[in-house]
Amino acid sequence: MQSSTYYTNRYGDQYFWHPINENTYEFKTVGNFTEHCRMGFKVSDEERVDYTDLLFFDPSGGPFVDYATVIDDRKVCHIEWHSGSFYVEVCDE
Repeated sequence: MQSSTYYTNRYGDQYFWHPINENTYEFKTVGNFTEHCRMGFKVSDEERVDYTDLLFFDPSGGPFVDYATVIDDRKVCHIEWHSGSFYVEVCDE
């Protein structure tokens, strides 16, 4: 995927990756299809869920985003949820 390029998921909803800085992108949608979204959490010894270190997210209709996802030819190496948005960091391999 390329940043700032609009994509269409399997339900016809549009989304794109908005660059925040050189390594970070915000997942943006046209509409609110992240309302019905799955998230994967890392297992920890603590009893709280850490939204700043996710394994994946999967909004209704896609796309499924995990550490195999590539944006601007760079793999995702960090995923978090805060302020009502998903943010991913990409790293050089």
